[in-house]
Amino acid sequence: MIGREDDDDGGVVLPLRPEAAMDFEPTEPFAAEKSRSIEALERRLVMSPTHAPTRTALRDLLLEREEHHRYARDPALAELRRRDAMRLVEVDEDCAAAWAARAAVQERKDDALADLTRAIEIEPDEAGHWRSRAFAHALAGRDLLAALDYGEAYARSEAWEHLRERVHCWRRLGRLDAAMRDLDVALAAHGSTEHDVYEVRCMLRARFADDHRGALADADAGVAAHPDEGSMFSLRGRLREALDELEGAESDFTRAIALRPGSAMYWTDRAELRARRGDVDGAFADWTQAIAIDPTSAHVRMHCAEFLMKSGRNAEALAELNRAVKLERADAELYTLRSACRSRLGHAKSAIADATRAVNAVRDDGFPFSIDRASALFFRSQICRKFGDGRWLPDLFDAAELGHPTAVALAKKLRAQARRNDRRIAKERAARSAAKKRR
Repeated sequence: MIGREDDDDGGVVLPLRPEAAMDFEPTEPFAAEKSRSIEALERRLVMSPTHAPTRTALRDLLLEREEHHRYARDPALAELRRRDAMRLVEVDEDCAAAWAARAAVQERKDDALADLTRAIEIEPDEAGHWRSRAFAHALAGRDLLAALDYGEAYARSEAWEHLRERVHCWRRLGRLDAAMRDLDVALAAHGSTEHDVYEVRCMLRARFADDHRGALADADAGVAAHPDEGSMFSLRGRLREALDELEGAESDFTRAIALRPGSAMYWTDRAELRARRGDVDGAFADWTQAIAIDPTSAHVRMHCAEFLMKSGRNAEALAELNRAVKLERADAELYTLRSACRSRLGHAKSAIADATRAVNAVRDDGFPFSIDRASALFFRSQICRKFGDGRWLPDLFDAAELGHPTAVALAKKLRAQARRNDRRIAKERAARSAAKKRR
């Protein structure tokens, strides 16, 4: 896989500040005396609703408390934050930060966009408002509007993250030319300080333009610019592996490990490559190290199990898969792999049960591992067929209806065979009937 990878929920707004994804839980309670001051100012405002200093002081304290509780997971604190955000606009409708705060708690995307538009009208030079509105547009599937707003944000702050998000908007729109133009700008302005400029360029070339050679040239430049960054060597290694330059790929993965020995991902990269090269002992040693570094990763354990199965060590693979399922219970590909492993061990009942779990666990977004419903149904049909379970035929035809290519071919073959059998049976009946009449 060349890149490590965006979807609209269609309903409720997610937090509109992108940094909200960093999940900072408040460690200290908001100062009690400040909360009491807010209550006192609210009472004073009832008595003097037009008193500007009171409104200003109340607005500033509400903004402070709203920001303090921005990432709170406690339902009571989250509700307090929502009320503060809604109250802010009532206290000072000319404050851009108040509209931005309210946008972040709106339940409807259109309401959030309207609030952010008002914040921009009040404070048009603040890049954060443009970035937040771009993020809201992207959530609503309006990638062109998002790209335009990210451009406005970059014009005001020249932060690489704004260009990076706009590149992803262009990519979702199929505008690879526009994405590469932005990346050319990013390379000139940020390439010496931001190594992921090169990573995004490589991802775009390799995954969406199918230009692995061009991506490898970008990776070479990235390694030269950032020789102490393990992710650049890991990326170049994956590109070399895709181009069958296996010796160079292993060298890159080894360098990435040397730079960041605590990253399970780099050990996993080298383990997969060594398995491909037939270095069974080296691959297993790398998998063991990756699991020791990140024992809670279902992804690492799943791929280690794949390697063990290819090596014929199915009992060990099943043990790893059992551990992985405990870590990631709702993953279709994981259940598929465990079903295949149990099938090899002759565990018919549990293999069919896991194949059924895989069908039930298919997710539309394919995360964290990718398998679609047609593939899951076809897999279950083959497991059932192996163990003489009659459910294999309906699953096969269901998979064919969903467009699984092998299922389509098999279903076509079975239908043709059924027609031939029907004709043969009809001829035999006709012959028997004719024989009776002659007698």
